[in-house]
Amino acid sequence: MKFISEKFIQKTFWLFLFIGIALRFYVQFIHPTFNVDEVALCKNLKYLSYTKLLYPLNGFQSAPPLYLWIQKTIITLSPFDFYISAKLLSFCSSIAILFLFNDLIKKQRVLVRLLLLSILLFNPYIIYHTLTIKQYTIDLLITLILILSFEKSVFKRYSWIFFAVWCLLSNIGLFAISGYLIYLFLKNCFPFKSFKIIPFLRANGLVILAPLPYISYYIWFSRQSGALELKNFMLNYWSINFISMDSQFFRHVAAIAYEIWVSVFCAVDLWGFFLMLLTLALLYFVIKKQAFAFKQELLLLSCMFIVHVIFNILRLYPLADRLILYVTPLFLLALGASITLLMELDGFKRFSNAMLLIISTITIGFYSLYFPFKENDVIGLFDKVCRIDKGSNPIYVTYKATHIIKSFNRITDNKFIEIQKRPLLEIDSNLNQSKYLISKTHKYLRYDKKPLEDSTIKKLIFDKKLIKIDSVDGYTIYKIPTKK
Repeated sequence: MKFISEKFIQKTFWLFLFIGIALRFYVQFIHPTFNVDEVALCKNLKYLSYTKLLYPLNGFQSAPPLYLWIQKTIITLSPFDFYISAKLLSFCSSIAILFLFNDLIKKQRVLVRLLLLSILLFNPYIIYHTLTIKQYTIDLLITLILILSFEKSVFKRYSWIFFAVWCLLSNIGLFAISGYLIYLFLKNCFPFKSFKIIPFLRANGLVILAPLPYISYYIWFSRQSGALELKNFMLNYWSINFISMDSQFFRHVAAIAYEIWVSVFCAVDLWGFFLMLLTLALLYFVIKKQAFAFKQELLLLSCMFIVHVIFNILRLYPLADRLILYVTPLFLLALGASITLLMELDGFKRFSNAMLLIISTITIGFYSLYFPFKENDVIGLFDKVCRIDKGSNPIYVTYKATHIIKSFNRITDNKFIEIQKRPLLEIDSNLNQSKYLISKTHKYLRYDKKPLEDSTIKKLIFDKKLIKIDSVDGYTIYKIPTKK
């Protein structure tokens, strides 16, 4: 690289890693938030015993047993406040993810490596979901450990233990076992010859049996009180995230593809679509049977994802943004392999370095438009309310907002109660006891997508009784016009 020294690039990598860690520390501890699911899970972690955590949880929450026990142990032993202790595991895991991924791509072309690392470091979707108290961070962490280790002899010897533990930490472990076995079969037994089946089963018998502890637990769990209600709730909640084998099939597939490029690549539609197209260009080189980087890793990850898709079609496990976090390396490694091959083409080779720097800069620039992506930002909400309406005047709050704000205060042991400093009023027909109203809304990853309001607020807006004046992640602030 003639116009940029290797030493400068290495310093840039370390600077980016430092900034990525600092951003995560800020989001996780300096300005903490808990989304609705995290609040509900935290209530279970805070108030239930180890034994009770094995049963169906309160608030229609679910998480694998070993993950819950690890979280409970950290919270119990930690000297910090509950809300900090609950976030320690995901924070440490998110940092480990950065270093593992950096190690994974270290043999890549240096500017390709810089682009891939930039996406992992600064993508608000990745930051948000790797800092959640739910187990999605563990999904990605263990996936990276798998693709860094699966070719090593020590892994092959003890892989059954690895997968057995993974299943108890995350449901993704089931996809990983199935995907790993499919990968081994394709690698060692293809083209198919029947006499290889028995040796294959004998060689991988322990891996095949690895999910038995989790399956046994699941059978027991499904017979407990509340398990059927939880299952029905989940099926209803995730209903739009299942692929239907009917006239809606292509629409569902397109929706999933869209969610991937918005989440994994960029929430600015055109740029996310552009990066997705660069990634899909790899299929051309696969068809041409051209060698490319990370071939074995991509095959293994593809097998895992295909198993997930099959489970989804069978309505056994949904496909949604946070549930595909673990497969982020599949798309990033495919993007890196594709760009590397494209930059070797005669038309691009001369300008490849400049183009990679431009792509990286634009990508980070677009991320800045919607960083930090948050949900349920109670601290930011009342900070903004205090600037809009100084003092301790009462304020109208919707029922949903009241419930979530009070739950946030319980989880944080009223640590941030002082910033609220005002009575919260239920909405009445007159709206004459305050000048302002707070409504709880859903925060979308796309920064330009407007949140949906409930019917009550929509009617008040339609009747010109509310005027939107500001918003905070997960909340909208309205002014109540003075009656003449």
